[in-house]
Amino acid sequence: MMPLPVVLLGACIIGPVCEELLFRGLLAGRLARYGQKPAALVSALLFGLFHLNMVQAPYAFLLGLWFGYLVLRTGSLRISMVLHACINLSAGVMSILMNGMGEDMLVLVNLIYIVFWITTGVASVLFLILRTRGPLGLYPAQTWMRTGQKVGAYFSSVAMIVALLAIFFFMIQNFVRVA
Repeated sequence: MMPLPVVLLGACIIGPVCEELLFRGLLAGRLARYGQKPAALVSALLFGLFHLNMVQAPYAFLLGLWFGYLVLRTGSLRISMVLHACINLSAGVMSILMNGMGEDMLVLVNLIYIVFWITTGVASVLFLILRTRGPLGLYPAQTWMRTGQKVGAYFSSVAMIVALLAIFFFMIQNFVRVA
């Protein structure tokens, strides 16, 4: 078993920074020229798949949509990195705290967890409002390409290939570990 500081460094700093650079920086950032909505959607979908876990995938997809929206509207990866790190840190702290805890204490800890997430959500919305100028919607594509050509451009882009290779690598690694 790895020491707790090493696990926290990987899960709360290195992981979020690398994942945000890949999915929101490289992938959504490069695909945004074909339209910000599909860029946010595709990067969120691949982010959910990247987690290779049917329990995590749905909420990773939803968080990926929110992170993509924040990054595309504010132009800053920092907010998604900080939120991602907070999510991973809080999940780690919760799993440590909940280990061997009584039912009354579990209710209190879950209540604190809910208040933490409401506060984090409100803070991210305030960041968005204060950082964004103009309408809060995502922008359509600024290209002459038809839909089929955009799809081809998506799947042949370096960003998409890197993201798919990362997912494939971790999928293979996960299957090898299980077998």
